[in-house]
Amino acid sequence: MLGTLSRRLRVGTFHTVAQHLLPPALRHQHPDADLAISETRSAQGIDLVASGVLDVAIVACWGRELTLPPGLQAHQLLCDPIVLCLPDDHPVIRGQSEPRGLRLDQLDDQP
Repeated sequence: MLGTLSRRLRVGTFHTVAQHLLPPALRHQHPDADLAISETRSAQGIDLVASGVLDVAIVACWGRELTLPPGLQAHQLLCDPIVLCLPDDHPVIRGQSEPRGLRLDQLDDQP
């Protein structure tokens, strides 16, 4: 991603990646890089890359397909499962005879 003429990389991502994963990973490979990391919401990151404001966006995508504008490509970096713990009497799981998987959209109206 870093060219020979420019050592600048503008990356947009969410907080966890921006703080914990990205800086050590890039500094290890390119210690002289001019790295600009911006915290963005995943939906914003795609638009910012498409408009040229960012060079790269690392986004989260759970349970839906990414919609990319022409000229952009997505590559999966990690698969990070989400674990949710709820009390037995929570409305979303009340009445289930045995535990089963939930979908994020089942929690849309939950605080």
